[in-house]
Amino acid sequence: MNKMTLRYDNYIFDLYGTLIDIRTDEEDISAWEKMALLYRYRGADYRAEELRKAYVSAVHDALEASWAEHSGDIPGNRCAGRENTAEIRIETVFRRLYEDRGVCPEEELVLWTCRIFRIVTTVSIRLFPRVKERLRRLRESGARVYLLTNAQRVFTENELRIFGLEEYFDGILMSSDVYFKKPDRRFYQRLIDTYGLDPARCLMSGDDAVCDMAGARNAGMDGFLVKHRHL
Repeated sequence: MNKMTLRYDNYIFDLYGTLIDIRTDEEDISAWEKMALLYRYRGADYRAEELRKAYVSAVHDALEASWAEHSGDIPGNRCAGRENTAEIRIETVFRRLYEDRGVCPEEELVLWTCRIFRIVTTVSIRLFPRVKERLRRLRESGARVYLLTNAQRVFTENELRIFGLEEYFDGILMSSDVYFKKPDRRFYQRLIDTYGLDPARCLMSGDDAVCDMAGARNAGMDGFLVKHRHL
């Protein structure tokens, strides 16, 4: 197969809505009934609606704390704001839910609680058509390919694995690792600095006009807005 003629050296992709089509429902009371049962198994007494409300409150508090600790001045970030730049590690939320009921969970229990939550709240998930083919062709043509995603590593690393996507990327950055997310310019800059990229030679592909397109422009990159038919 002939190599493609590439305009850019580096191709950066969003994940959800761009490469993976996923639908989750974190309001589904049946999911919270399962989660409450899990917590009760481990000695943390919750009922479903009580646990759901405690989760929402814990996420809010974690976001407030992350914003206070990691926001900084956000120099040059036109998209700054608590609601679209602060990020958390979801493990802290599920750990707190145990601790609030007097249970001190081991790290492995916290991780498995996160994973089970993702399973019971996932309605559907699939890889969009021809994703691997396109990523493979970029790599074969000499481009470097990166993933820049607003995501929780404890969820996403497993979803990358089941679809066999890890091998197609030269680098992967997730927002939960750095406590800020797209469109925050710092997230883009972390990718640039980590891999020594020239923003003028980068194309960001994603499905969100703000997080992906405006964020990329703010970091000096071109953007390509992806549109799919979802499940």
